[in-house]
Amino acid sequence: MIWKTARLALVSMCAALLLNEMIVRLFVSVRNVGPSFTVYDAVYGKSHKKNFSCERITPEFRMTFTTNSLGHRGPEPPAFPEHGIVFLGDSFTEGLGVDDGEEFPDVVRRALDQRFGPNAVPVVNAGVGNNGNGRCLKFLHREVHRYKPRLIVLQLMNNDFSENIQEQLFLLSETGTLVEQSPQPPHTLRLVQNVFEAIPRLSYSYLFGLVREAYWMTTRPPQIPPDPELRKPFDRLTYAIVDSCVSFCVNARLPLLVLIVGYEPDRLGVMTHILESYDVPSIVFPSKAERPDLYFQIDGHWNVKGHEHAALMVLEAVEAFGVLPQPLRAQPGAAANGVLRNHPSSQ
Repeated sequence: MIWKTARLALVSMCAALLLNEMIVRLFVSVRNVGPSFTVYDAVYGKSHKKNFSCERITPEFRMTFTTNSLGHRGPEPPAFPEHGIVFLGDSFTEGLGVDDGEEFPDVVRRALDQRFGPNAVPVVNAGVGNNGNGRCLKFLHREVHRYKPRLIVLQLMNNDFSENIQEQLFLLSETGTLVEQSPQPPHTLRLVQNVFEAIPRLSYSYLFGLVREAYWMTTRPPQIPPDPELRKPFDRLTYAIVDSCVSFCVNARLPLLVLIVGYEPDRLGVMTHILESYDVPSIVFPSKAERPDLYFQIDGHWNVKGHEHAALMVLEAVEAFGVLPQPLRAQPGAAANGVLRNHPSSQ
């Protein structure tokens, strides 16, 4: 009787889950369906799974996502990628929303391969979504020396300001000094994720995607006041982290290009001042209001056209650094509707 009761309970539970799964698929719009790209990391908080491939499903797009043995999105390199271009950033650099090969670092890589053939410099996409700038600073201090890069492209996004506060990978002391912190311990969703992803295809459940989305809503980054004056105390942490990233590159004699996405005018003014004080060039990507054709309508990330535009802007800027095997022919109109600030070629 005990065995029959347990079996009946199990069948009933499975039937209820299947029914709920069907209801969610038919009537609920789930923002993200598919396994997580990352695992918990004791240094960075999260890092990409290595040698990993999956599909991500959203109301606006379906994308294939693949990482190589280094844990970076992109094809497996023939050798360790030294003396190349290293891209750092969040989900815009990672390429959330577009299939493998359509993310702008890989568009840059393919353009360089086509132009220079076997002499093309390697490209490393070290972008990881859903994090602020603290991970980039830790990566510069701990790992960038392995790649011996000839250029670093650092992508910044407006939501970094709130994510830096939430992650707490760095804090500001009373004297304004950055203090590195250990990542927060893995949250409950990480533990559930491991169980679900151990069962084939279960991570593609829309019901699980809905539960994950509900959990994320309860752990959203803190809301910073929208008023420019009121948010200044909160914004200092991000300015300090980015300043340390830039200072590190300058002191290490690593050429640096900064790509800015979605910054509000007051923040853009402060960040531009920081970069100009180091004589570091920056590109300001067109906002969604300026170029809605470059973005997904709901999701807010770049679509394929947006990544192509970003790649063209970066390629045009890279030419002026003199880090390529030979001068790269400028792409006409590459920086159309974008702003290139403090660039050597504009002096």
